[in-house]
Amino acid sequence: MLYQVTLGPEELPAVRARDLEAAWDLVAARRVPIGAPRRFRFEGPAGTLTVAVIDREARRWAGAVDRVAGLHTCQGIALCLRLLGLVGLLARMPDSTHAVSPALLRAVADAPLTPAAELSSPSIESLLSQGAPA
Repeated sequence: MLYQVTLGPEELPAVRARDLEAAWDLVAARRVPIGAPRRFRFEGPAGTLTVAVIDREARRWAGAVDRVAGLHTCQGIALCLRLLGLVGLLARMPDSTHAVSPALLRAVADAPLTPAAELSSPSIESLLSQGAPA
């Protein structure tokens, strides 16, 4: 599936923390099958960028977002990129920091995205370095 987006990732809106939590909970409960590969093609101020979601688990996360917010909307795509960014950050952290606290979800929900479609926020890094307390 290819989604054409007439914005750059950095122009996507903030999302609701409760939507991040809902998608997280769907995957944690294994209620989402591994979906089809997806690609997002952004046409923004920084030029064209294509983000491919081809990893099996990433496809499951994208499927959860599709159920929660719909990937046919900018809001859904923004949610997907933030959720994938959160999963990536947590995967790089020591096991003790895998708590997904309300504060962490709020920080990710509000964090801006970079032109490279990555999370950009010192507050997220700060929460993770402190162990993201529940």
